[in-house]
This record gives sequence, C-alpha cells and structure tokens, in this order.
Amino acid sequence: MKFFKFIKKNIGIEDIIIASLSIYLIYLFKQQYVKIERMSEPLLHEGITYKVSSIWGSNAAHLKSHFTPWIDSTQGWSSKLNDKNQTIEMSFKRQIVKNLKIQGRIDGAHGQYVKKYHLYYKLDSPTDDKWISLGEHTSETKNNDIHINPVNGGPNERGVITTAIKLEIVEWHNHITMRVGLDLAPAPTPTILPDPAQEPAQEPAQEPAQEPAQEPAQEPADQPADQPADQPADQPADQPAVQEAQPAPKKSSSKAPIFIILFLLLGVGAFIFIKKRKSKKN
Repeated sequence: MKFFKFIKKNIGIEDIIIASLSIYLIYLFKQQYVKIERMSEPLLHEGITYKVSSIWGSNAAHLKSHFTPWIDSTQGWSSKLNDKNQTIEMSFKRQIVKNLKIQGRIDGAHGQYVKKYHLYYKLDSPTDDKWISLGEHTSETKNNDIHINPVNGGPNERGVITTAIKLEIVEWHNHITMRVGLDLAPAPTPTILPDPAQEPAQEPAQEPAQEPAQEPAQEPADQPADQPADQPADQPADQPAVQEAQPAPKKSSSKAPIFIILFLLLGVGAFIFIKKRKSKKN
C-alpha cells in the first residue's frame, strides 16, 4: 500500500507520458536491430544464394540498398570495410559454371568497383567441401558494362561442376562495390562406381557331397495342432515396433540488446527521480 501511495503522490501525468515514450522508443530500436540482423543473412535471388562478409550501412534501409549483388541490380554489394578479408559467395544446386560476370556500382557512381579478386570453387564431392583455387583474376569493368571471365578447371576444361563459387577481393577502386552473376548449365548425374576393396572375394565352387538317404519325418506326439511355429512364449503378438526418438527442433534465439534496454530504463528512472527532487526543493 505504501508503494502505491508513493506512486500516486510523486508521479504525475507528465512522468507517465515520458515513460510511455521511452518504452515506445525502445520498441522501435529493437525492431530496427532485428531488421539490421536480418539484412546480414544470406540472400536468395533467382536460384543463387548470396553470402557476403560485411555490408555497408548503419540502418536497415542502407543495408538493404547496399546488398543487391546480382547483375543489373539497382546498386550492388558494398562492403562495410575496405580490406582483403572481404568475400562474396554464391551457392546453388549442382551445376556447371561456365562464366563469371562482373559489374561495378550502378552507373559507375563514386568510382567504386573491384579491380582484382581471387576465385574459388567448391569441390564436387559428397565427402569433401573444401575450396579449390582458380587463381587471381582482373576485372575491366567500372560501371554497367559486364566483364565476362571464363571459368576453367584446368588447361583443357571448359567450366567446373560445383555447388558454390567464392570471390576474395584483392584490389579495388575507392570502395569495394560490385555486382556478380554466373552462366550456369545443367550438370550430368554423377556415376557412383562400386569400391573394389569392399567387394567380397569369390571362393571356388565346391562339388556337393553325397547326402545320406532321408528318413520320413515323424510328427511330435504332444504338440497342439493350433500352436504357431516360431511364436516367442513371452512376447505378445500385437506388440508395436519400437520407434527411435526424433530430436526436437531448435528454437531460434533473438539477440536483442538487453544491456541497451536496461540502460535506457535506468536513464528514464533517474530523470524522474531528479525531477521530483528538484520540485520538492522549490
């Protein structure tokens, strides 16, 4: 009761309005944080999933406009940092990659484009997913012109069969910005050959031995006529088979900035407390 009397005596309508606005601002901040987090996730466009190391922008609108990495997009992919650790990956179903296509930032804005990159493709193996280097390559495009780089797995190979392509940025102009695409073709179905090491060795055929003459079988005297032949004695006939337990689906956890929310609430409380102290002194 004393607590409610203290609230009624010391908190007015202005304090309630300030607290409500603070809660609303916290809600907006959290929504913005969630949008920013989602913008950093891999992006699917026309059968290709794009994944990048970083994106330039301080809010969801900037991140969205600077993460349009496909050919002829309205912007391109702009990295947050300008260093040689920036990468862009493209994953897709198993296909033949014939050509890599590159553009600079749309209309050559701000003179931003990539000059050199290291090209990788993922090994076409069900047991090994390591990246195979195809060496460093240069790009001659600075704007909307498409630079086509043939993808060759060897001196006499035209294209590579893979499920992913990666570019590691080596050199750029002004800022790392690019648009990337692929020329793809259906891949043949892989032929799985048997492992000769796992095949059992064939033994030489043996002549069948002479079997003795069989005597007529005698029926057991005390066996009931209706008893099933191979029925276990202690197991019920209609007992269901045992099913393996399936793991429960993992719940996605939200990384909300709890420490910022608590800091804002503490600030609101301190503001109300100081305001009341000043009004009592006056």
